[in-house]
Amino acid sequence: MTMLYTFQFTPTPNDYQRAATFFYRRRKAFWILIAVLAVLAVLEVFTLLVPNSPLRDISFLFLYGVVCFSMVVFIQFATPIQLRQRAARDKSLTAAMVWTVTEDDIEIAHMGGQFKVPWKTFGGFVDGPEYFLLLAAKNRGTFQILPKRAFATPEDQTAFRELLLKHLPEK
Repeated sequence: MTMLYTFQFTPTPNDYQRAATFFYRRRKAFWILIAVLAVLAVLEVFTLLVPNSPLRDISFLFLYGVVCFSMVVFIQFATPIQLRQRAARDKSLTAAMVWTVTEDDIEIAHMGGQFKVPWKTFGGFVDGPEYFLLLAAKNRGTFQILPKRAFATPEDQTAFRELLLKHLPEK
């Protein structure tokens, strides 16, 4: 087990919010929800504004859909904010971290302890503008954040990305 890279960084509450926002907005399901919400809203406005609309009898269904889909979309906007607030309260989430990356695993050390995460724990990764997100293989809604500011040089970042590609598919 040869150490390839070591990264030190201290995540901030804003890191959690930005990474979660990026994560949700890159998912197809988010944009499908937005499209369905828009269609339902247009149909509701149409039924309310057009006299004798043939859709007036089922207008309540459109309104119900707008309310339901609005709640789902709201949750996807609210979750990143809640993560930021939780990170601001929980000092273990904003404690300094050290990632030691090897061919076999990633060892993560912080105030909560030290643990090794095998590469197979991750199902893929996303290369975002500010972060690498390492996506969990089993729980599609969770990920590990690695801020790009953790890299000393752009070459280190490129080399790490190549290592990710060797072990994980890019999503």
